Amino acid sequence: HDFRIGARFESLGSDNGQTSFQTPTGANHGFQGDADIFLVTPDAGILDQEVSGIWEIGNIGIFKSVSSSISYHWFDAASGNANYGTEIDFRLGATLNNIRLTFMLADYNANTFANDTQRLFLTLSKRF
Repeated sequence: HDFRIGARFESLGSDNGQTSFQTPTGANHGFQGDADIFLVTPDAGILDQEVSGIWEIGNIGIFKSVSSSISYHWFDAASGNANYGTEIDFRLGATLNNIRLTFMLADYNANTFANDTQRLFLTLSKRF
C-alpha cells in the first residue's frame, strides 16, 4: 500500500479578459478541481493552490488496483486580491474485469466567484 502527499501551485493570467485558457466543451479535471467551475479563466486570472493525498490500496476481493485520493484547492485571482473560493475533491477508483470504475465527488465553496457547487461523477473506462 503506497501513500503519497503532494502540493501544486498553478497561475493562469487572462490578459485583462482578452485572452484566456478555455475548455467550454470539456471537463478540466486535471486542473482547477473536479467541480469544473473554472472552465474559462476569469478576467483577473486564477491562482490554484492545491494539497493532495493519494492512497494506492491494491486489490480488494474482485476489485484490482483500488486507489483513493483527496485534494483541497484554494482559488484566488492572479491579479488583485480576490479570493474566489475553495474546493475539496474525493476520488475512489478500481478495476473490475479490465474496466476502470471511478467515483468522484467535488464540493466547491464560493467566496467571490460563481456559486457553491457539488458534483458527483461515476465513470467507466476501458483501454484497447
